[in-house]
Amino acid sequence: MSEVERLNRDKQRASIKRDAAAGQIEAIYNLGLSASTDSSVLPKFLIVIKDIDEYWSKFTVENDSMLEVMIELGTDKDFVINVEIEVRNTVLNAKALANQLRNSSAASEVTSEVSQNDKPSPVYSSPNAESVTNPTAQLGPIIAQYAPAGSQIRLPEIPLPTFDGRLQNWPDFRDLFSTLVDQKAHLTNIEKLYYLLGCLQPGPTDIVKGITVSDATYGLAWSALVNRYDKPRQLATTLVNNSQFRNPRMF
Repeated sequence: MSEVERLNRDKQRASIKRDAAAGQIEAIYNLGLSASTDSSVLPKFLIVIKDIDEYWSKFTVENDSMLEVMIELGTDKDFVINVEIEVRNTVLNAKALANQLRNSSAASEVTSEVSQNDKPSPVYSSPNAESVTNPTAQLGPIIAQYAPAGSQIRLPEIPLPTFDGRLQNWPDFRDLFSTLVDQKAHLTNIEKLYYLLGCLQPGPTDIVKGITVSDATYGLAWSALVNRYDKPRQLATTLVNNSQFRNPRMF
């Protein structure tokens, strides 16, 4: 067997193992989506979610092995970085969904035992928060929110919106993402970058697709989007044109 044949077999082996691990991660997340609408599935989901880190570890090992083989073969330009990004995003979504369902279940049990006078004041949550149970909703990753230190209140996980590249949608997305992710000191830059990539639809993804995932590149990705879409004058023109289109003058 030639060296090239051996490397191709190693590549195929790593690819199969990597895809198998990714499939297990996807299956766990899909089970979580089912648990969000069927309470009988919840116990099973809360058990298997404990295995997701193991599958993620297997995925990264085989993904790295595949890249190393492709480098030796001289085909590393064909390596698809987005696969790791998408699988990592699925892991984050599955964990966030597990936390939400676990907290919702616990909250339901506590609420049934608390008297009316002891109930805390209602906590405002985004109208989109309930869309976690709807896998077809145009929402990005789910991010946990934290109440002030010392508070016993657990705020709900909030699904981040997606950004489709339209200028009129940029200010709302920019401000919300900045508040929920960019300004959060407890998140690492790598976590922020994964959240950002999970929010982008085709179009905006092209702007950052050449940026590798690392602690140092989150700022580059965010700056690239800001430089591309932070255009107040162009946005104003777009809004005026849209307004004129919706309300044509009557002669």
